[in-house]
Amino acid sequence: MLLKSKISYLTLEEGKKLYSAYDGIYFHQYQDPLRSLFVHQPCFTCSLNGEVIAYAVLELHRFRKASIWLGPIFKYETGKTEIWTEFFKEIRKFKISHLTLQPEKNEIFESALHFIKGNNTPSLIRTDLGMSTAVKKLQGTEEEILNTFSKHHQKEVLIAKKKEINVRPVENNEDFEKLVRLFLLMFQQKKIHHYPSDLIKRLKGEYNYIKYSGNGKVVLAERNGKPVGASIELFAKDSSFYVFGATDKNVKLPVSYSILHNSFISLIQKGILHFDFGGYQQDERDEQFAKVSKFKGGFGVDIRKYPERLIINPGGINGKIIETLLVVRNTVLKALGKHVS
Repeated sequence: MLLKSKISYLTLEEGKKLYSAYDGIYFHQYQDPLRSLFVHQPCFTCSLNGEVIAYAVLELHRFRKASIWLGPIFKYETGKTEIWTEFFKEIRKFKISHLTLQPEKNEIFESALHFIKGNNTPSLIRTDLGMSTAVKKLQGTEEEILNTFSKHHQKEVLIAKKKEINVRPVENNEDFEKLVRLFLLMFQQKKIHHYPSDLIKRLKGEYNYIKYSGNGKVVLAERNGKPVGASIELFAKDSSFYVFGATDKNVKLPVSYSILHNSFISLIQKGILHFDFGGYQQDERDEQFAKVSKFKGGFGVDIRKYPERLIINPGGINGKIIETLLVVRNTVLKALGKHVS
C-alpha cells in the first residue's frame, strides 16, 4: 500500500474538500477539518491513490506539545497499522515532543496501543483516565425542557427571567470586542493561567469560522445594556458543542443558567438533538472542575465516557523530560494560586 502523508495547515480549498469527503462520517467538532483553518491548527492527512483515508486535527500547545481530541478519523476499517506508521513519521518530522492522544472509539485506542507497544519509537509515557462528557437530549417544549433540570437549576432560570437578562447573538465587531473583554476578565478573576494573545487569537478563529460556515453560534448576555456573560457553540451533524463560556464574577446573577436555557430552546427550533457540554468529572481532587461538572449535571444530562488517553513520546526530543518540566511548572503555578487548565 503506497501511502502519501503530511502534516500541514490546510488551504481553504483543501479544508472544504476534506470536510465534504467526510460529511457522511460523524466527526466531533475537535476534528472538523474546515474549522482547523480558522483556529490555525495543522492537520495530518494520509492518502491512497489521491483519496484521504485518514486524518487528524492537531491542537498545538507551548513547549512543542500537541493534542488530538477524539481522533484520528479513519475512513475505512483496514490498513490502520500502515497509517499509524505514517502518522508517527509525520509527527516526528513536525518536531512534536509530547503527544496526548484521546481516541473516540475503543478500537482506535487498541490499535494505537498495539502499534506503540510493537515499536521502539514512539514510546508510551503513560495512559490516563479518558475524558468524559455531559450530553443533554434536546426535545419538548420550553416548559418540558425546564422540568428536566434539577430544582435548583429551575429556580435559577426563573430568577434570571425576573432579572431581565437578555441573551442575543454577537452581531458585529463591537459585540465581539465586548466578548473578548469579558473572557479576559473572567480568566483574571478566576486566576486561570493563560496567554492573552493565544486566547484572543482562538476566540477570533472560532468567531470567524462560525461567520463563514454557519456551523455554530456566538451569544452575549446583557443586563441593562452591560455584558454579563457570553458563550460559543459549534454545530456538527445533529449536535451542538459548548466550546467556551464566560461570566463576570462580580455580577451576582444566574447568567450561565439563562444562556444555556435560551440555547436549548433555540437549538430545538433548529432541529438539533443533543447538546454536548464537554468535559465532565466527579474527581474532588480538582475542586474547580468538580464544581463545574456538578453545574452541568443539574441540567439533566447523560454521561458519555471515552477510552483511555495515551500520553506519548513520539521520538526525537525526549518527551519524558518535557513531562517532568511541565509537572514542575504546574506545581509552581498552583503554589502561586493560579488554576492550571
